[in-house]
Amino acid sequence: MNENETRALQYDLWKQRTAINKLGTDVGALFLFFTQRLCNLAGSRRQHNEALRANGAAQVLAAMCRGPRQDLRRLATRAVGFMGWDGYIEQRIVGWDVKRSWELWIEEVIPKEERRLASLGKTFEDGDGFVTEEGDEFQAPPGMSLRKLIVARRQWALRLARRKEGPNLANMKLLGSTPDVLNVLIMLTQEADVDIVKNAACALSVAAFHEHNNGAMGRMPECVEAMVRLAKTDDVEVQAQAAATIANLGYGDAPNQKLIGELGGIEVLLDLCCSNDVDVIESATAALANLVCLHKANAVKVCVAGGVEILVRLVTSDKAANLLDVDHISEIQANAAEALANLTSNFGDESAARIHTLGIAPLVLMCGSGNIQVKRNAPLVLGNISQDDEYRKTVGLRGGIEALFLLCEKVDEVTQANALWALGNLAWQPHNQERIGRFFNQLLALCESGWLPVQANAIVCLANCLYYNERNRERLEGTEGGVRRVVGMCSHEQPLPVQEASLRALVSLSYTDRMALPLGGEPHDVLPMLLHNCRSPTVNVQKYSLMTLMNLVMHNTNKRRILDYKGVEVLVAMQGSDTRAVRELAASILESLADIRAVDELAAKKDSFGVEGMLRLCQGDDLQIRKLAIEALAEQLWLDPAKQEEVAKNQGIETFMSVASQWKDEDEKVLLPALWALRNVTHDHPANKDYVGDLKGIDVLLDVCQNHTHFSTGDGELQGVTGSYAEIHGVIARVHATPRHAPTNTAPPSHHAPPHRTAPHRTSPSPPPVLESALSALVNVCVGHERNCRRILRRGLDVLIDIAEGVNLSLNAEEIEVESEIQDEELRAFEMEKVTERRKSAVLESQKTNRALATNLLQILGPHNWIRCGHCGSKEEGGSRCKQCGRAIEFQ
Repeated sequence: MNENETRALQYDLWKQRTAINKLGTDVGALFLFFTQRLCNLAGSRRQHNEALRANGAAQVLAAMCRGPRQDLRRLATRAVGFMGWDGYIEQRIVGWDVKRSWELWIEEVIPKEERRLASLGKTFEDGDGFVTEEGDEFQAPPGMSLRKLIVARRQWALRLARRKEGPNLANMKLLGSTPDVLNVLIMLTQEADVDIVKNAACALSVAAFHEHNNGAMGRMPECVEAMVRLAKTDDVEVQAQAAATIANLGYGDAPNQKLIGELGGIEVLLDLCCSNDVDVIESATAALANLVCLHKANAVKVCVAGGVEILVRLVTSDKAANLLDVDHISEIQANAAEALANLTSNFGDESAARIHTLGIAPLVLMCGSGNIQVKRNAPLVLGNISQDDEYRKTVGLRGGIEALFLLCEKVDEVTQANALWALGNLAWQPHNQERIGRFFNQLLALCESGWLPVQANAIVCLANCLYYNERNRERLEGTEGGVRRVVGMCSHEQPLPVQEASLRALVSLSYTDRMALPLGGEPHDVLPMLLHNCRSPTVNVQKYSLMTLMNLVMHNTNKRRILDYKGVEVLVAMQGSDTRAVRELAASILESLADIRAVDELAAKKDSFGVEGMLRLCQGDDLQIRKLAIEALAEQLWLDPAKQEEVAKNQGIETFMSVASQWKDEDEKVLLPALWALRNVTHDHPANKDYVGDLKGIDVLLDVCQNHTHFSTGDGELQGVTGSYAEIHGVIARVHATPRHAPTNTAPPSHHAPPHRTAPHRTSPSPPPVLESALSALVNVCVGHERNCRRILRRGLDVLIDIAEGVNLSLNAEEIEVESEIQDEELRAFEMEKVTERRKSAVLESQKTNRALATNLLQILGPHNWIRCGHCGSKEEGGSRCKQCGRAIEFQ
């Protein structure tokens, strides 16, 4: 054979190979060729018609007659007609028709392929028609062992395929919308042939992937029953396909989730999670993740069946790894982590308890996973199980804070947002606040993120860290530009979640005196911004802005600035709010602002009037001026004991006693400082103690004590008995914002946002109660003064004993009523319970203080508890007759 003949033969072989390849890969041509062959055989001979009938050709051709292609409909209708008539066509004619059809196909395909090769500068000798895509070649690194080379080559091929794979949604939808297809597939799951069952299960899982088919398949109980039944079979491929179908059916469809749970799907899937096949485990964990999302009943089933233990083990173990597909273990861990996130979100308390029993360390280690989905879900799990102080403490002790900040360093913004949300929950615990404070520079940088969920969760975390944490406040104040950043994010121009959280942080910052003036004036001057925020349509923005104003208004300079910015008009308008807390805060600020004229007047007259002038102010008609004047005198008496004689000389003791004696009608704002003034004016001053006793001051103070033994509850921590009343009263009206961290739903689609928690709102501490003030005054009046002690023994011994023994005091926390004073409308039931407990605790502590004062006073009276005989003058400690003269004792 010469060269030309060889080349011609090669050309002919190339044409045949190319035509076969094109026919096998061209779906349209394949359908045409198939229909042409059926049409060619139909009616040609009896054996051909019978073979067509045996293979179901009538049904196939009938379906093609309804198809979209006209050429196929023409051939299909002709073939259906010929099937009803047994002709007799010679085999030679039938074969010739086959040959001629093939030649026509070659004539159509080859010219196109030759033109394609020519455009590439090639001929048939340079290629065989099979195209290799550019870049689809594996490049092995040098020095790789044979085993590693095989695994790497396999993994490269799998990942290449996965990158180019994807669902065909139109065909999926067609499977569910075509009549009887689903019924046929469900029927085939009962076949004895395992391969048919596998393929039917695969087709159903593919159909269930489309949301259009989800509802329809869920309304077919036999479909779900079939999948649960198949998941119990021994064949791992069938199990994997059944679990995949359940996963798709349970994705975002509550009725389907409920039906699967009721049919025992949860328990079956948990059994599959213990399989030795990685495909089965992957499908089962995906199904569990979807079934517990937004469905508490299924979450309960998982916990009861021991699912928490199984999922935690899968997250932290690589036992199920497939050496030929290392991505499998990552997918399984991602699914298990997602399932845990959804599980702890729906059934938080029970699942959190089980997880803490198993140990927190494995979950903390999840934060170091290389799988992006695990890194996204790990903080959700840690955040969900941190809804209790004890659990928060445990997570912090196990390195959870540091692990979450490690996730914040990742470039994935979803991971950052989830980690910051978890940190916001953990920041409720004081020790965790300290741990987070060490990362303030990183946290402040995240507060300026360009992605809203990251920025909002970061500022929420920051606000929670500042809540009642003086050290973190100092850290923020000491950070360059830290306070400025927070103030800048409080503006109405910021997104609402950022503005709310920033205002909460500002409330905490304004709580301290060292920041109140810089915030109210230079360099920050937040007052115009806060007053503007009071007009916001959002209640929380109004409330937090008013809380900050309440803290700032403690300083007269800030009061004047608020007036200059026309804050009164804004605050008056707030009285029309539908929210009680907003109205009450605005009213409290207005009340404080009403003092500014009296304060200015008092400050101006202090130097010129002296003690005498101040005492005249105490006798005036203006309540605020009287209150402030008595407070000022009490403060001067405490700071400068030399003022005691001057006050007594100018009838100051009579003035204070006049207020105390009218306790029934006198406002407590004036009564309380008057009692503290009496305490201070008699401190270590025998003459003033004599004078108070002569003015029947002992009787007045005992009368006040006797009628104030029923404790009046306060809102904050009670002050001790040391220091002047003015010092104590100076802390009134400090408020802290209620920490609130509304997480952004940054979890994968099958997640829902974990529940957020709110903390109790701290209101301002009350002034010292009347009973404590009166007892303190009695202590100072009586200590070292026999006559006054004897007066108490005659008049008030029973009163002091009752107070010391707790008579008329609520010694049992259950008997104390404080609920009516808690005014945060947004507190949930469990939060209200915690606030109530703290209030009752404060009441009990104050009662302990009063009982201790009464007990101390009784000890002071002890040495003076004697009776003098009226006949001989001897002192008798008891009995009815004098031991000296023997006569009956007459009390003098």
